[in-house]
Amino acid sequence: MEDGIDTAKLEDALKTHRPKLVYVMTSFQNPTGISYSEDKKIQLLYLAEKYDTYILEDDYLSELRFYGKGSMPIKSLDANDRVIYLKSFSKIFMPGIRLGFIVTPSLVTRDILNAKHTTDISTSGLMQRAFDLYLRKRKWEDHIRIMWDVYKKRYDIMVETLKEETPFINFNLPSGGIHIWGSSDLDSTVLSSMARQRGVLIAPGKLFYLDERDSNYFRLSFAGVECEEIAQGIKLLKEAYADLKNVNINSIVPFL
Repeated sequence: MEDGIDTAKLEDALKTHRPKLVYVMTSFQNPTGISYSEDKKIQLLYLAEKYDTYILEDDYLSELRFYGKGSMPIKSLDANDRVIYLKSFSKIFMPGIRLGFIVTPSLVTRDILNAKHTTDISTSGLMQRAFDLYLRKRKWEDHIRIMWDVYKKRYDIMVETLKEETPFINFNLPSGGIHIWGSSDLDSTVLSSMARQRGVLIAPGKLFYLDERDSNYFRLSFAGVECEEIAQGIKLLKEAYADLKNVNINSIVPFL
């Protein structure tokens, strides 16, 4: 669904399986790029209370909203203490820093602290102090502005080139983030294999399903690609698609 998880199907799963936790990405979900509406967030809170479960909200990329009005996380609406809010700095600062923070409901705080201690005793004190100094000197705001400028340019070029060069790709336009979730009339595993031969990497949809079902959907990421490479990559993807439409797809063996 375009505004978040299908809550009717979620409720069926809650009734049947009684999970202890529901994991969601409310801003620019990976891989679909979907952001949750306010109504959908309220529905999730209602279901969490009704079926006595918790919501783990992974806010990994909300700073990279390029268009439209942003919304507050589910945690901001959490009157009944049902949301575990998780924020990582890996995507928006650097992967190697391995830092983040978590805001927990009071009933599970001790259990989470014990699990953390059992896992690695403590996150590096040096890294924490260094990042604390970075925040106190207000370098973080400068970094986010730079990140926002860089990724918005990449986003705009990605969207513009897709619209101009690849009418065979259908996609819902996200309002930010670092990837596009698209589909075509071809199996995405086969399309990704042909594109890879041209030096273009796309993530076929089957990678995002537990049962690895065949899918026409795929993820296009522009996080680590320069602007001129984005346009060139999409043109190469167009060539890969054109070649596949002129051959027997069943004769191509994917090598993912």
